[in-house]
Amino acid sequence: MRRILRQLYNFATYESSYGQAGKLTFDLKHKNNVVLNTIWEDKTVVQTTNNNFNFYEDGRDCVIQSTGDGDVIAQIPEYYSFTGNVEGNLKHSYLQVDPKIYGEVNIDVKGAVDVNKIKSDNTNIKAFSINIQKYLETQSGSLIAQSDIEIKKLAIVKDIKLQTTDGKVNIGSFYSQLQDIQPIKQDEIQSQVLKLPHLKLISHSSKVIKIGYCQGGVDIKSKSRSLKLKMISNGIFHIENIGTVEIGISEKAQGYVKSDEKVIVNILQDSPVNIIYNGLNEQLLKDLGNIYIDSPELEINYADNVFGL
Repeated sequence: MRRILRQLYNFATYESSYGQAGKLTFDLKHKNNVVLNTIWEDKTVVQTTNNNFNFYEDGRDCVIQSTGDGDVIAQIPEYYSFTGNVEGNLKHSYLQVDPKIYGEVNIDVKGAVDVNKIKSDNTNIKAFSINIQKYLETQSGSLIAQSDIEIKKLAIVKDIKLQTTDGKVNIGSFYSQLQDIQPIKQDEIQSQVLKLPHLKLISHSSKVIKIGYCQGGVDIKSKSRSLKLKMISNGIFHIENIGTVEIGISEKAQGYVKSDEKVIVNILQDSPVNIIYNGLNEQLLKDLGNIYIDSPELEINYADNVFGL
């Protein structure tokens, strides 16, 4: 049971002296939008557009509760966490400093989430759509959206799950640490991916999936009409997609790709890979990564440099 230290009613402005390492908890069940601004000061200032809000303070935790429609503007330090429920949109924007959040993020938003940078131990976001403009660095977490998911740079230590019901997915680059591995048989691919730091992507949408440079474990199951992973190196992947799959291979990559239509593999010249198409030429070659392809059609292209992938 939460111990309430102070309760303030009908204040359009609330200021907490608790700054770094504080937490905002949203309990916004009406038509409420939230704007987060990162500031230099070591304090928290919350302003609302009307008096339809209650504020509760419990140690370092500030709870904001709505009793009606209205918007919230919260000025927070960099090292801050936020959690709770928002019926409207949540935007993290520029005020005094480059907006970034170093803290726990656990939020359920009915509208759109648009943030600049997050660096967190755990990041869990559920929203209509999710846009991370620059980067998300996290130990683990999940991003679940009804519509689009867009991330410029994604870096993880353990694992993260991305899921969309009816949206596109666009990830500029993905990084995770991968240990050295030996050539793997086809039936071992997915289990090996899940043992390592990895990105798990589930898409129930026919819309396009694009991932740029990729390093680490990748497990994708989707219904996209077009899935493109521009380049993977030092990684293991397990991909199942209804539509076309295009993947670029540079070095030390191995995995499995299944498509009901066509697979296009773009390989960096002299990359140590062994292509196994529909079970043909299935053998584990020493020091070579095995790429297993299960598809009615396969196209293989070679590039002289990474820019050609």
